[in-house]
Amino acid sequence: MYTERYLAGYPFFEELMQSTDLEPMHDSLTGVLSRPYLLRFVRDLVQRGTPFRLAIVDLDNFKGVNDHYGHHVGDRVLESLASGLRAYVGQSGVVGRFGGDEFLVVTLQNVSYEEAHRFYKGLFDSGEVFRRSLEMEGRNIFATATVGSAAYPADADSFETLFTLADKALYRGKTKGRNCFILYVDSKHRALQFPAVSEDSLYETFRLMAEGFDAGGDITRRLALAFAPMRHGLSLAQLWYLDSAGRVWDVPDGTELGSAALPEVLRERAAFAVSDPKEFEADSGALFGHLRREELEAALFMRVGHISERFGCLVFCPEIHTRHVWLDRDYAAAFLLARMLAQYLRQQERDGLGAPPSGEVSC
Repeated sequence: MYTERYLAGYPFFEELMQSTDLEPMHDSLTGVLSRPYLLRFVRDLVQRGTPFRLAIVDLDNFKGVNDHYGHHVGDRVLESLASGLRAYVGQSGVVGRFGGDEFLVVTLQNVSYEEAHRFYKGLFDSGEVFRRSLEMEGRNIFATATVGSAAYPADADSFETLFTLADKALYRGKTKGRNCFILYVDSKHRALQFPAVSEDSLYETFRLMAEGFDAGGDITRRLALAFAPMRHGLSLAQLWYLDSAGRVWDVPDGTELGSAALPEVLRERAAFAVSDPKEFEADSGALFGHLRREELEAALFMRVGHISERFGCLVFCPEIHTRHVWLDRDYAAAFLLARMLAQYLRQQERDGLGAPPSGEVSC
């Protein structure tokens, strides 16, 4: 929690504390400032004409933490990240919880573009707040966020406009793939609107995937054609297919890499993602070895099958030396491709194709 002495350094809080206790000014879960008091503080800064910078911090894929590990783990993640964020901001300003998995950062230092760029770059690169692993009840959770920021009065002359511009910057960060910060620049972001661009582009990716897979050819060719729009639309670099015979295929190259066992976790779950392959080294050492040899640092595994049937799995990987955040759209696209492949293989079985055409992967 912020101390009375620290908050008294700001005229708004100094005056407020003459009639209000400190406790209700804080969010009960995270210990940072609560939404009502933080927003009143921002309005007060505008009324006083005090230059400052506002940032909206949106935790990436936080819903997945609650869904997979439970809300008690999600609460601990929020507490940990809020504490790290408050410590990083330090004497520069204050942090408040805006709601759910969103925070606001108000800084009276590091206001200019150059200062703010160094400040927020450190937020992501220092390893103190984001792009770091959190150990929670035996779970390894890789924490990232998307940040959008704008400055008063350099970018906006009112409370409402300031929030709109910071929100625009946040939206731009999300469309770039998240796990980043965007500082509003009028010449770059003025025309940015809030249409459902991501939904449109995801639909286009799905459409091209389906058309590619249906274009025909052997399994590796079908997968390669369907994967091509995923590389562009979802910033993925590599796709492997681990077939039911335990062979690992490099789909874009159409080559066999070796053999590996299906990760045991896929017998219970249809999909799982890792930010570090070492997380499943003991589960499938051979597959881990393939990923390590290719220097691949993250992977999304999607089981290929239907109900009790198992045809192997697909392994999706981003560019090397990036800290990719696996989002719902990645899971959705991976599921679509896995389902198309499973249906194709089931149809082969129904048609009695005991041996696939020449050059086709045997399953």
